[in-house]
Amino acid sequence: KEIGHACSVGVTTGNVFCGIVGALERRDYAGIGSDVNMAARLMSKAKGRTLIDESTFNNLSQDTKDLLIFAEEMHLKGRDKPIIPYKYNSKTIPNIAAVDEQPGRSVMLKLDVTEQLSLQLDAACNGKSSFTLVVGPPGTAKSAAVAYFRRGAIKRIMQCVCIHAQRGHDGVPYGVMKELFLKLVGEDNFSTENQQRTLINQLLNSLFPDGERSEID
Repeated sequence: KEIGHACSVGVTTGNVFCGIVGALERRDYAGIGSDVNMAARLMSKAKGRTLIDESTFNNLSQDTKDLLIFAEEMHLKGRDKPIIPYKYNSKTIPNIAAVDEQPGRSVMLKLDVTEQLSLQLDAACNGKSSFTLVVGPPGTAKSAAVAYFRRGAIKRIMQCVCIHAQRGHDGVPYGVMKELFLKLVGEDNFSTENQQRTLINQLLNSLFPDGERSEID
């Protein structure tokens, strides 16, 4: 406003492709998807305002929702029916996403994601859950979710072991479980065959102190 410019903003939420597109002769870093197009069309209608779609609104906290009101009905390209977006109507800075800051970086996740992760952590604290599986297509902040979960475990004084499933695990019997086992017992204990045999025998004896078991080959 001080330099006489009005800033128009369109905000949407969804899955998009974000990366390099084009040939060797010419390429760009771009975001592609219907939600990107919708954000651009909301921006073109904003006229100095901030317009937010329904999907984004549903992911906000109640305190942030209270800062928004309905805008006017709009006809947008690519939509058969008119929509009524939300508009920002306050001088307070809204908290659109959960920001978990660390020195030198900040991780942004949807509020519903952080709420679900917190519920899983609380369940683990109460002994109602022993593991959490984070899945999703590429570019959906899985690494950020795992980092958030790990920090939450540390704050709750819980041991947390994270395994990153990779393509190399496909076709390998118990590939992920093997990696988890090595992390739990320590890879240094498996540097020689004798160490492996000794440790496994100790583990079996602790699990089955009075039971019979077959000799390990």
